[in-house]
Amino acid sequence: NNNNNNNNNNNNNDANNILKSKYNVTVTACGSFTHMGGNRYRVMSAYQTWSLNNLAQMYDRRYRLRKCALELYFKDDTSWLFQFFDESLRNRVFESILQLKPPHLLRSASIRKPHQVIENTKLHWKWCRREISNFEYLMRLNILAGRTFNDLTQYPVVPWVLKDYTSSQINLKDPSIYRDLTKPVGALNAERLEKFLDRYNTMMEGCDKNDPTNPSNFMYGTHYSTIGIVLYYLIRIEPFTTYNKRMQGGKFDHPDRLFHSITECFEGCLNSTGDVKELIPEFYYLPEFLTNRNKLDLGKRQSGDLISDVKLPLWSSGSARTFNHILSILLYLFENNNNNNNNNNNNKYMYIYIFIIIIIIITINYKRTMRRALESEYVSENLHHWIDLIFGYKQRLPEAEKCHNLFHPYTYEGNVDIDAVKDETQKKAILEQIDSFGQTPSQLFFKPHPKRLTKEE
Repeated sequence: NNNNNNNNNNNNNDANNILKSKYNVTVTACGSFTHMGGNRYRVMSAYQTWSLNNLAQMYDRRYRLRKCALELYFKDDTSWLFQFFDESLRNRVFESILQLKPPHLLRSASIRKPHQVIENTKLHWKWCRREISNFEYLMRLNILAGRTFNDLTQYPVVPWVLKDYTSSQINLKDPSIYRDLTKPVGALNAERLEKFLDRYNTMMEGCDKNDPTNPSNFMYGTHYSTIGIVLYYLIRIEPFTTYNKRMQGGKFDHPDRLFHSITECFEGCLNSTGDVKELIPEFYYLPEFLTNRNKLDLGKRQSGDLISDVKLPLWSSGSARTFNHILSILLYLFENNNNNNNNNNNNKYMYIYIFIIIIIIITINYKRTMRRALESEYVSENLHHWIDLIFGYKQRLPEAEKCHNLFHPYTYEGNVDIDAVKDETQKKAILEQIDSFGQTPSQLFFKPHPKRLTKEE
């Protein structure tokens, strides 16, 4: 559809702008005619092609809870999400590509149901037998459940695994430092859970609690994964910096609401009735997102603290921000030193390099500790419980109600048929709800997930 798209392009508050296009599939390539412009991460030319010889994986995808999208993964580690606005058109493109038999496309691509892919590839048993890591397994489950880095409303989700962010040292062999993976974040604090349940029981009084379409049938008014959560965590790196501003009308949110401290963030997840968020994968592999390398002016909190690098837990050997301050002071002292002989200059650069290395070590140490915690024996022995909650049988009623894992009905696949809603005002409200308040991953498992074998087993 090459009609003028100015309305979409001028809407700065829309973090999900789409480039409408004609889509061609030929014997050698798939291509898209588009208006000149950019999608969420890359600038596209007026005509762009992707070689089917490099196509490695292909998955059906949802967009705004409609089965109308397709995601292609290529050998160069790039991926693209295409929204076709119509399920039948998406299916035609899928089948056309499949019939051309791309040489490197996984054979499992022809299997459209994710749980069948898991069964056929024995993915869950590979994890149980410790052939793949916890992190790799979680990422593969996210992909199969429709989570993607190409859609901020369906970003991959991973768990908080630690609960101790205040001690100066932690022992990863100590079970007491870990979060209870049998419970969703909203149920980790018993006192707060009572407030959720009081509201839930009041709203559902006289109603069927097994009715998944009742708009009042939820325990939490927010979700563990939303576009707002992704942008909150990744505000310090592009393109998420730009989208943070776009979501706030061209400026950053109030400083007291920005991501400032790991410890404060987790405390909010434990205590606030409006915060039950989990983590994003970057916490376990990309420490750079915690540092303000772009020198963004994120403002000053009411306490007077300037927001720069994220404050790390004490056990990560301090705060990167503290070392940035030390580095700034040293630079000032060196620059104002009257003795500028070569030896002093050499010392100056030596100290600069030392402190830069210290900053890097601190953030890397934090990431390393988080990753080691994720791969720990405690998490290995209990991760299947969290998988049951997010991707498995405890995701849906009636089990979701029993384990306090119930979110708004509009976040679940299949609970609302957007195309069947005729009232445009109601349809717009539902789409805004989907865009802003989260989407639950597609269900992958329908019975309890097997436990991981011990090292001895």
